[in-house]
Amino acid sequence: ERVIKAVNSESDDPGESGSDTETGSDNDSENIETTFGRPFSSKDDRHASGQQLLRRMLESTGLLKDAIETVIGSMSAETWRKRRAGIHILNELMLDENLSLEQMKGMRADVILVNALTWRNIKGGTKCLQDLRKLKMHGGIALGMLFDTEDVSKHPLVNATAKRFEFAIQNKSKYTTMWDLDILLSHILKQEQTSDDKLMDRTMATFVVFTAARMTELTRMTIGETIIDGNEMKVRIKVKKGENEIEYEVQVNKQRGPISPVRAMEEWMASKNCLKMKQDAGILDEKGIEQQYGDATIRHAMVTKLRKHGAEQEEGNAFTRYAPGSNVVDVYYNKQIVRDLSILLLLGGDF
Repeated sequence: ERVIKAVNSESDDPGESGSDTETGSDNDSENIETTFGRPFSSKDDRHASGQQLLRRMLESTGLLKDAIETVIGSMSAETWRKRRAGIHILNELMLDENLSLEQMKGMRADVILVNALTWRNIKGGTKCLQDLRKLKMHGGIALGMLFDTEDVSKHPLVNATAKRFEFAIQNKSKYTTMWDLDILLSHILKQEQTSDDKLMDRTMATFVVFTAARMTELTRMTIGETIIDGNEMKVRIKVKKGENEIEYEVQVNKQRGPISPVRAMEEWMASKNCLKMKQDAGILDEKGIEQQYGDATIRHAMVTKLRKHGAEQEEGNAFTRYAPGSNVVDVYYNKQIVRDLSILLLLGGDF
């Protein structure tokens, strides 16, 4: 398939590559029609420098322009996208260190990649680990083409450096703030259960303490999948990653002290006002909401589904009975607001 490529007029004469040309617009650019499947990047493309560096690397090996386009066109679209991103980081190192391509050719390929990994690790940032992996894989392949060697990313020196940086990043705390559970426990003890909302708020807070003390995070649970048998309670939890869904049970034993997740859940389930009203259930059934999402749910996938179909955050919070402003403990409670459900489901669109 023939595609149209837009390039800046300051580049070499497109006729040298044997491609057909068309006259461009007033922005002093021209369109090149070529049989190869990788268009030149635009000025707004932040990975354009990586694409240009790869072309320069291939050109320095002696490849002609048509041969370079053939090599690039042989890559899949996904591989080409990732490779440009990885080499883009290598180009940033060259600019920062004022390093030319000719100077690089006088160095060892594995040393260049180790220097690049170290430079990116020092910069840090939230995407540091992701960039290190891109640079190691795709930067190593590009350097292998330049130096006519095997994949540089598999060199022992490169592997040792990358593993050290990745291990250091992965062992950092997930959250920058550490919460004192004693403060939360003291707050729970001072609460007086004067309303059903506070009962559910207290129940979820006890679960947060229970999971946090065991260095785990409460992902999703529903009232219908919670089974209480004597002094123990089993909570069925589902975790979905991509197309795979993992289901397992968590067993919680009843505590003798004043704070017990099992006892709090028993009080919650015993309260009629904490259960879903029949009007709510009818609306959910009418709109085809899955049964597993129709119950009182904590931190469930329904939020993602609602947002996917255009619901605002406030609407999603109201529909899932999320306690506003409680991001710390992720409190979801079954509040009786039929008006919010009717607005969201009947007037807000088909979910």
